[in-house]
Amino acid sequence: MLRYLIHLTIITVMLSLFSCHTLQQIPLQNKPIQNLNFANDTLTMNYWGVGCFHIRYKNNEVIADPFISRPSFGQVAFGKIKQDTMKINDALGQNKHVAFVIAGHGHYDHAMDIPHLDKILNNDAIIVGSQSLQNQLSPYHIKHAYVCTSDTTKKIIVNSEGSVRIMSFPSNHASHFMGLHLYHGKMNSPLQKEPLKSSKWKDGPIMSFIIDFMEKDNIEKRIFIQTSSASSIIKKELQMELTGRPPDLYILNYYTLRHDMKHKNGLISLTGDSKIIVCHWENFFRSWDKKIKPLGKWDTIKTLKKLQGIIPSERMIIPIQGSRIEIP
Repeated sequence: MLRYLIHLTIITVMLSLFSCHTLQQIPLQNKPIQNLNFANDTLTMNYWGVGCFHIRYKNNEVIADPFISRPSFGQVAFGKIKQDTMKINDALGQNKHVAFVIAGHGHYDHAMDIPHLDKILNNDAIIVGSQSLQNQLSPYHIKHAYVCTSDTTKKIIVNSEGSVRIMSFPSNHASHFMGLHLYHGKMNSPLQKEPLKSSKWKDGPIMSFIIDFMEKDNIEKRIFIQTSSASSIIKKELQMELTGRPPDLYILNYYTLRHDMKHKNGLISLTGDSKIIVCHWENFFRSWDKKIKPLGKWDTIKTLKKLQGIIPSERMIIPIQGSRIEIP
């Protein structure tokens, strides 16, 4: 545990040293979420920060990487972390058409709010994640159906109505800083006590997903979502899926895009004319009432500016936590 705390402290100190650029140099999406209602015929997303998206199309909803709770750096590094049930209720608790809750991996900032969602979502919602994450959630006695992803190949899950299809694909997690990979490993057996320390939330197998909103076996809207920071290695199985029926929207971790800029034939080259939403770029240790800042301020803004030179501005969306995105 001490090793993790030292690594996390070094990363935070180093990131804070590079702060000479400002967010005013970057066009941000900041349409506020004034209510939790959705337009029925529009692909709509409420972005709550990190990789947490509440996505809806035609009365079908998917929640990705639930993380409304916002423990501080001090809590993460030295204390205990727990779900902020009031904030989760305010953000996600009033919608009763959730088909799936998906988690890209098991770190706390991608999955720690699942236990409370399990208490408030409609009964037919399905949770999709790794076996390692299911073991971490064991003390919470999850009552919703839980489908484990495959560590090695594509897995397809369809809701009972056939209106939403999830395809999971094995991915990877880049190092956090200077080769350091925090909270790495699998939870190979069920936990006996609630994971109140951030180090108990192991990453486990890393997944990316394709979300298909269906109408009579036809794909009406397709989203590719990779909330984990990954290198741009795209396995053949996923590449065939992305090129066979290109997604209407890509949701990509900022760090994935940063890695991808180094590769001519990486993920960016597959996106074609589709919209791209950049996520997991902000400092998520800051509480909701504080002004948003990037995580690794100088490097993040520098990279986002470079991306603007690669991806046309009409295609790239950089949202602020607590903002709404609508894709016609």
